[in-house]
Amino acid sequence: MNIQNLISTKKSSHKYTFLSLFLLVILLVNINDVLPTYQQPIGEIISIDEAGVPDTELSPFLDYKQILTLKLINEELSTQPIKLENEFSYSQAFSNRYEVGQLLILRKTTVGTKNEYDIVSLKRDTYMVSLLIIFAFLAVLIGGKQGAKSLVSVLLNFAIVFVIMYLYRNNVSIYLLAPIAVIIFIFTSMTLVTGFNKKTLAASLGTALGLLFAITIAYVTFKLTGSRGVNYQEMDITISSPVELFYFQLVIGTLGAIMDIAVSIASSIEEILKTSTVVTRKMLISSGRKIGNDIMGTMTNTLILAYLSGSIPVILLMMKSGISLGYMMNISLSLELLRGVIGSIGIVLSIPITLLISIVLLDKVPHSEVK
Repeated sequence: MNIQNLISTKKSSHKYTFLSLFLLVILLVNINDVLPTYQQPIGEIISIDEAGVPDTELSPFLDYKQILTLKLINEELSTQPIKLENEFSYSQAFSNRYEVGQLLILRKTTVGTKNEYDIVSLKRDTYMVSLLIIFAFLAVLIGGKQGAKSLVSVLLNFAIVFVIMYLYRNNVSIYLLAPIAVIIFIFTSMTLVTGFNKKTLAASLGTALGLLFAITIAYVTFKLTGSRGVNYQEMDITISSPVELFYFQLVIGTLGAIMDIAVSIASSIEEILKTSTVVTRKMLISSGRKIGNDIMGTMTNTLILAYLSGSIPVILLMMKSGISLGYMMNISLSLELLRGVIGSIGIVLSIPITLLISIVLLDKVPHSEVK
């Protein structure tokens, strides 16, 4: 067996080992449902008697009733099925219509010698954890080491957001926290995924400057117009300043989109310089602009659709109530549209900024001849 075959066999062995670990974790997650690891009782629905089956949306506010028969699966002394009543509406906005085979988290209260149970919620952790494991498996299987680094970066950024929110709730200014968060986000995301090199530096500088210009344009525009047309009704449930939270949302949302663009531009310029024997600055600028223009259209659409998708239920409700499109745009969609537009400005600005920085920093990549 030659060295090439040995390496191929070793890689194949690693894949099978990884696949086996993945299947084992999925199995353990599902077995965990029946183990006594939950403090609250878990019940499996074995049969349902349902009255008034909702078959029309003309009565979305009527309540329907289910009589659920459940088998307790994590209490050793409970062998007899229990019956519980469940009420739900057609929309199921604040309730659930359960099905046979689903698992429910229950609340147990003891009255004398008798145990009584109430439904707390549908048990979803098995599905969520399984999906997360599948995502992690695919990221590592397809992306290899880079995929694993990306997962670590996502977890770190997730933790950073919660730390920022905790500090903000303890009266630390969001205007102080936001710049710190941006620096940490850029550093952890870029260095973990692409390493610490000139390409990372170019993408980081392009991201920071693109974000800075976009937020500055938004701030100056709001100041000059007195924020007329900006409605913060959707943030009424918060006890914090809606303006501060809106700016923080702008920073986080715009940062994510710009980082993607900046890394793509910097990586493209690096690859062109590495693979081309002769390349001029004019050729680099032309190629970078073409790549940037292609990315710009898709990323702008992605950003706008991502923001608007969260408002679809409100839009449908207002359309059904006969509310005009202008009122919807002014009251319910103003913040989403602003986030999308400002994020798009950041995307557009970051392309030439990152392109110029990349050309300056990467024009001495080995095996290239830049004129």
